[in-house]
Amino acid sequence: AAQEYDIVFNATSSTSSLLVLQFEEKDAPIWIDDLDVHTATMVAVNPDDFIKYLFNYQSVTSTVSLDGTYLDARGNSYTGSITLGAWSSAVLIKQPTAIEVYRARPALQVGSPTVLEAATSFSIYPNPASNAINLALKGSMPAKAPLVLIYSLSGSLKTSFFMNSTTRQVNVTGWSGGMYIVRMVIDGKVQSQKLITL
Repeated sequence: AAQEYDIVFNATSSTSSLLVLQFEEKDAPIWIDDLDVHTATMVAVNPDDFIKYLFNYQSVTSTVSLDGTYLDARGNSYTGSITLGAWSSAVLIKQPTAIEVYRARPALQVGSPTVLEAATSFSIYPNPASNAINLALKGSMPAKAPLVLIYSLSGSLKTSFFMNSTTRQVNVTGWSGGMYIVRMVIDGKVQSQKLITL
């Protein structure tokens, strides 16, 4: 059955950020469709400022002042004040005067998939491997260290690290034999290759 989720991602950099979704699902494919990305301005609010519980402890009616427009559980609207009957109560929810969360679609241009140039691609050797693999960038080292993520086919993250030089050796001794996906993020672009361990 299809499920819908909202995820709030707070970027720590205004220039570039990476969001990685990792799913742990055994023996079943996961499909992601209708993916929407929005920028949002979030405003922290105190629930006590928006929910009021009022009770009239008197045997006569009482009028209570309100600092805005409120709705009760039946959908009745109250602005400025509410009159409570003797020994009665009301739970009110304040209606915001402005939208608390602003969602705007970012200007996205959809075009051909980005293809990494040979100068920023990488190689894996030996492949297949049983003890260790070498990752090597083809070309010069980018200004920002590339991020490497190695996943099993079930989607679990086996290891991750930054490439601080053009080559890096990774010990795969003890890894279950099979296929893994090696993803490298270079200057915000992702390239994937298959790795086979014996």
